[in-house]
Amino acid sequence: MSERTPPESAAKQEAIAPLKPKAKLAAAASSDPKADSSIPSGEKVHCHACSALNPKTSLFCRFCGTNLNAEYDIPLRLFDTSESLTTLNKLTQMAPTTRLVEIFLRKLGTPWVEAQFLGDGVKISDKQYPEFHQAAKEVAVLLAVGRMPRIYMSYSSEVVQSTHPTYSMGTNDDPVIILNTTFLSRCSIPEFKFMIAREMGHIKCGHPVYLTTGVIAKDIGAGAVGLGLGGVDHILGGLFTSVVINQPLMAAMNAWYRAAAYKADKMAFAAIADMDLVQKIFAKTVVGWFNAGGLQDKMDIQEFLNQYDDLEESVGRLSEFLGPLGSFPGGLTVPGEFNPGYTMPFAVRRLRELIEYHKTEKYALARKIIENSTKGIYTLPKEVEKYESSFCGFCGAKIPAGRTVCPACGRQQEE
Repeated sequence: MSERTPPESAAKQEAIAPLKPKAKLAAAASSDPKADSSIPSGEKVHCHACSALNPKTSLFCRFCGTNLNAEYDIPLRLFDTSESLTTLNKLTQMAPTTRLVEIFLRKLGTPWVEAQFLGDGVKISDKQYPEFHQAAKEVAVLLAVGRMPRIYMSYSSEVVQSTHPTYSMGTNDDPVIILNTTFLSRCSIPEFKFMIAREMGHIKCGHPVYLTTGVIAKDIGAGAVGLGLGGVDHILGGLFTSVVINQPLMAAMNAWYRAAAYKADKMAFAAIADMDLVQKIFAKTVVGWFNAGGLQDKMDIQEFLNQYDDLEESVGRLSEFLGPLGSFPGGLTVPGEFNPGYTMPFAVRRLRELIEYHKTEKYALARKIIENSTKGIYTLPKEVEKYESSFCGFCGAKIPAGRTVCPACGRQQEE
């Protein structure tokens, strides 16, 4: 396989999805000077995905949402949580179902779910709550998100709640973020930036696609085993499928999701770089964003962190991996089939992980890259090379240092 390396901008272009009809119309219109007469001469820039003309001051294409800065990227490896997460991500990337899931989400899944928010939610834009839209764009630029997500606020949706007020879905090429309206009414702009940066991190890493792929793969595996056990007693067959297929795979998926949450936390923290703010956000997450009385402000963060030591010294340290106990008399039973471990890490562990990450060279490098990008400097520090993945998880081609897009097949890497 050739190791010829095209320019970074070309590699990023390859990873962009085919144009939407609206973007195609924009590209056609861009050839007509009258169509862009509102943009002063010499102040225009072409979108490298749809060729539409945009003002030079634009951060994202006004038609297809593509990040207009093709020179800047940030290595995802600087936010890695564990090698097990890296291994599972690459296995998921190479699964035949992954590309099918991407196509399904782009063509039907995401639009179908998004219709709920178009009908009963409010879309945030430069004309609708522009302060939130601008803050989201600034964060997306810092994290080099390939496409600006469409953002909705919802009061009644089940996917965003008081304890988890933000949610991302879709694909890297067609991302959507959902926000809880009560959270938006109570948060400051800096708090909003951190919380939405988490979702930007999930999207850049491809986590929504990989999670959907993993669940489908689990169901396919369970179905295949069920067919193979057609002659076995129904109860015994169901027990075998649960113990041998569903429990282990769901436990692996939940472990993956917890690791993905840690990674998204780190990306958000690198973008915001304010530990005091992050600690206040965790206090609000634990005590409640919506509670009156100022309990969040009175919370002693150090005392909260001391709970980590108590957790690790008890048998309860395993509960995150095994899930909550059931509802037998006294509350004692094994975890249920669909809850082999919690899907989210304990808050005290998440905050402790960020405090430790703050002390590392990876964090210092991430901050240096982000700060340099705001000055128009996009060359990566040499120290980054030792943290780079070497080969593409899809085609096996060698990936040069500093890239998150394979130069051979154009696929975004989850490092």
